[in-house]
Amino acid sequence: MRQGVYLSALKASNYLIAMNSQSAYNLARQGSIYYDMRRYQDALISFRAADYIESSAERKHFIRAAEHQLKLREEAAKPITPEQAI
Repeated sequence: MRQGVYLSALKASNYLIAMNSQSAYNLARQGSIYYDMRRYQDALISFRAADYIESSAERKHFIRAAEHQLKLREEAAKPITPEQAI
């Protein structure tokens, strides 16, 4: 997807959440948009908020997926030791 499409979707999502901040569906959709944009920390916040309002196995899956992506990024950012380079 193009960046403009994501930004438009995020803008619409923010509007819906402003109108009804207690909608787990809207928060989960926002989390999915952030996840697709590779903004995993923001996605994790949205998924956790949605799960807090209405827990589901699907939301827990997305929470774990976002946590996994964050962990991969942290590991990739670590400097390589000489032992690892061999």
